[in-house]
Amino acid sequence: MNRQTLIDGYRKVVETIYDPARYYDRMLEFFKEFKPARRYRANMFRLSYLKAFFKAIFYLGVIEKGRHHYWKMLTKTLAKYPRCLPDAMTFAVYGLHFRKIFGIGR
Repeated sequence: MNRQTLIDGYRKVVETIYDPARYYDRMLEFFKEFKPARRYRANMFRLSYLKAFFKAIFYLGVIEKGRHHYWKMLTKTLAKYPRCLPDAMTFAVYGLHFRKIFGIGR
């Protein structure tokens, strides 16, 4: 296999893995079995967390092309798996990060 074929194949795999519709669907499947650890209330709220939350909502829910899939995932998470919300936000930001790194969705 030549170098360009390998690079093109890798790019296709990455684009498929981090496609917003597929990525968020996999997250919801994960939450069906996932049991989040109990979080202690004393350390729950920080101003930086609130800032990050709104920043994530802005980028993922307003700017990003896959925003429809983001809102669908967020709504289902809140309705079915509310304890997984912090993890859902974290994973959604991870997905955005990898889409940016690999230049997906430009």
